[in-house]
Amino acid sequence: MVSHEENTIAAAIGHFEYRFEGGGLVTPHYKYVYLETGQFPILPIFKGRDTDGPIRESGLTFSFDTFDFWGVNVPVNQGYRVEHFLSGGVTRLTSGFITGMINPSEKSGFFTFNLDVPVGDTVSRVEGYFILKQAGAVL
Repeated sequence: MVSHEENTIAAAIGHFEYRFEGGGLVTPHYKYVYLETGQFPILPIFKGRDTDGPIRESGLTFSFDTFDFWGVNVPVNQGYRVEHFLSGGVTRLTSGFITGMINPSEKSGFFTFNLDVPVGDTVSRVEGYFILKQAGAVL
């Protein structure tokens, strides 16, 4: 199934993995980067998910407010947002940190993250990283 998102966001090459506190390693099969500079810029988005479409999606999406984002232990919602998808439901995260940078000329980014993710009535610590580069042209 190809969703509207896959028609507008480019597949990525690289690594994306994270681990829930007390849980196993998650390595999303589908990775995306959406980053376009120039006349019609699109601010950077990095995504890792385990389904081929958005229905019943599970994974993480990082959306940035600038092309030249970089930092060490930057709190969530200070220049970027993080959304956690679990079986099709979405939660916008409000707590956690990332470290890393975006390289707009290479359409890539690398980050480590340490996030607090609400799951049901509890909050789990999620730690991971991604090193992703846009693999193709955005349509």
